[in-house]
Amino acid sequence: MVKKGLCTFLLAIAPTVAFAGPITFDLRALSVESVDDVGSFTLASGDLMATISASPTSLVGRNLLLNRTASSFGVNVDETTCDSTEDSALIDGGCGAESIAIAFNTNVLLNSLFVSSFGSQDSALVTAGLTAWTLASTGTKSLNSAFLGAGELLIIAYTAGNGFSLDSFTATATPTPEPATLALLGLGLAGAAIQRRRAVRRRA
Repeated sequence: MVKKGLCTFLLAIAPTVAFAGPITFDLRALSVESVDDVGSFTLASGDLMATISASPTSLVGRNLLLNRTASSFGVNVDETTCDSTEDSALIDGGCGAESIAIAFNTNVLLNSLFVSSFGSQDSALVTAGLTAWTLASTGTKSLNSAFLGAGELLIIAYTAGNGFSLDSFTATATPTPEPATLALLGLGLAGAAIQRRRAVRRRA
């Protein structure tokens, strides 16, 4: 009887969360063309939103702009002091090491990203908090479902070579229970424990 009451109570207070599967943000999609050539923009899929930013936001006094072309997605430097505009649409050296920062509106598990245009001398570094991965070739890079909190940064940075393209990235939203829900769950477990003790005493 106690077990039945416990199950009923826990079901009553358990949060109803619709967990979507992994969501891939395609930076090579034609729709990105209408929002690029800016320092940052936001893409949304259902309730999951990802804000993509050129990093750093300025370099040698000039603006860094995200740029999508038919063959790549990367960072351009607008009117650099390198004698001309750097317009490669790759994450490269530019007039200094370029990178892209990604932040989500909720906690996520980082599944993977896809990069292309890697040459034999190219390399990059991906960081999420204290976790880091090295990129050295074209293809899918697993991020091992690493946790990234809402607002924290996933950074994909050039380290050497001629540059590369960030084609897409995949993440899975992992909503956390509200504090009030956790408190109710704690009360429910405490109440169940008290009921169990009373039942044991009656049988004794």
